[in-house]
Amino acid sequence: MKTGRPKIKISTPLTAELRKLLGREKSASNRDRLRVVLLASQGQHTHQELAQVVGRGSSSVFRWIKAFTAGGIEELLGRKYRGGRKGALDEMQQEALREALIQGKFRTHEQGRLWLEVEHGVKLTSKGMEYWLKKLGAVLRVPRPCHIAHNVAKAEAFKSELFEKLQALPLEHGREVLVWVEDEHRYGRHAFTRRVWTLPGHKVVVPTQQVFEWGYLYGALEVTRGHAEFAFLPQASLEATGMFYEQIARSFPHAQHVIIQDGAGFHPRQGSERLPAGVHVLNLPAHSPQLNPPERLWDIVKDSICNRAYESMEALEDAMTPVLRSYWESSQKVLSLIGQGWLRIQSNA
Repeated sequence: MKTGRPKIKISTPLTAELRKLLGREKSASNRDRLRVVLLASQGQHTHQELAQVVGRGSSSVFRWIKAFTAGGIEELLGRKYRGGRKGALDEMQQEALREALIQGKFRTHEQGRLWLEVEHGVKLTSKGMEYWLKKLGAVLRVPRPCHIAHNVAKAEAFKSELFEKLQALPLEHGREVLVWVEDEHRYGRHAFTRRVWTLPGHKVVVPTQQVFEWGYLYGALEVTRGHAEFAFLPQASLEATGMFYEQIARSFPHAQHVIIQDGAGFHPRQGSERLPAGVHVLNLPAHSPQLNPPERLWDIVKDSICNRAYESMEALEDAMTPVLRSYWESSQKVLSLIGQGWLRIQSNA
């Protein structure tokens, strides 16, 4: 005659305390341990049945019951370090790696692995390096270029002294003053590609061409109200810039206009006869495009025209126009691009 597997039965005066602990315990693992011991105290289940109830292996059930029998609740829930593998990087090395990632010291796993070996004497495999990059939340991004001659001190001084520079201009009292940031973007029929979403196993093919035909998109964003002005011009020159500045002046003929520009040779200087009446200019520090919000707009424009070949400059300009229209029709989009930082604070002061 075959007999069934024996039921597990443990005697304990701690049943009430076990139930209380089970109700308060937040750890899923500890709840499984307590539940197994409580069920075992009833003597109604085999090891295999207990294992199925908590979704664990029979060996875990045996180990938990043995621990409780030997040392009670403390032994059951205690988790002692058993000499497992320690992390390859200590806290100081992790912090050093985090700082190196912030500074963008390397762009591949191999570069990071060699950096750790040379700087900290830690040898990792490629998978090990991948693990630590993932653990620290590292992502692969395109860095923002910065000219080697960029002067951080001058850029910071311009940001903090903009209000004084505006006050120093010969502005008429009693007339509204609008502050613009201006820049130009060269566009052309020479096709370029950018990444697109697709599915694994599929290769996206886009048309390309090398046609050296160029034009210049002039753009200006008003800092306080959020207006935008744009113009497609055949070249970047003093004459073209003067035409665009006249367009800005006509947009609000009763206001005075201060245009913040870079130091390009085709930009008129303050006091120049080429400046329309009521228009004043301030020059940004050299090699400081990060201070000029239209620079960010050009990247958005390029996203709208990439991965295509255009039959004419008119077709290319038509493709850019919807993006530009979204800015000259929405002051909120303009102000969002400018942000709430130093430019608006200093201009509104």
